[in-house]
Amino acid sequence: MPLFCINIFTHDIPKTSYTELGSYADDTAILATNENPIIASNMIQRHLNIIHLWTKRWEIKINKTKSSFITFTLNKKTCPQISMNNIPIPICTQVKYLGLILDSKLTWNSHIVDKRKALNSRLHLLRPLLKSKMNIDTKLLIYKSLLRPLWTYGIQLWGAAKPSNTRSI
Repeated sequence: MPLFCINIFTHDIPKTSYTELGSYADDTAILATNENPIIASNMIQRHLNIIHLWTKRWEIKINKTKSSFITFTLNKKTCPQISMNNIPIPICTQVKYLGLILDSKLTWNSHIVDKRKALNSRLHLLRPLLKSKMNIDTKLLIYKSLLRPLWTYGIQLWGAAKPSNTRSI
C-alpha cells in the first residue's frame, strides 16, 4: 500500500496524554515513561486496549508476531507483561525499529555490530572497484553513496554510544 494511503488510513489512530505514539508507514511504537515499571506498563496497556477497539472498528489486523515489548532502563527492573486482545506481547531485550537496533540499556552494541557486518559485506563487493585505477572522485562518490549511508543512518541516536562500543568503527 502506498505510504500516503497508510497515513490516511491510520490518521485517526487513538492517542493518549500519558503515552507517546511514533508512527512511520506501518511501523508504530508506543512509549511510556515512569520510574515505576508497573505504572509504565499500565499506561501502555491502556493505550493498547484503546487501539484494539479502534482496530476492531476499522477491521484492521495487527500482526502480533511482529509486535514486541522492551523496557529501556539501566535498572534490573522490567515492566510487567502487556497484551493485545488478551494475547501476550513477547518481552525482548532488543528490538529493530526503522532500521535501528535498540537494546534495553541503549548501549547500541548490537546495532553497531550489525552495521559493521553490513559495511564489511558491501566493502567486500566494492573492493575490486576501489582498488582499480578509477579516479579518486569516482571512488569518493562510491564511498559517499554506498558505504557512508550505512554508518550515518541514525547516528544522531547511536553516535552517543560509549567509546568501547564505537571503537570498532
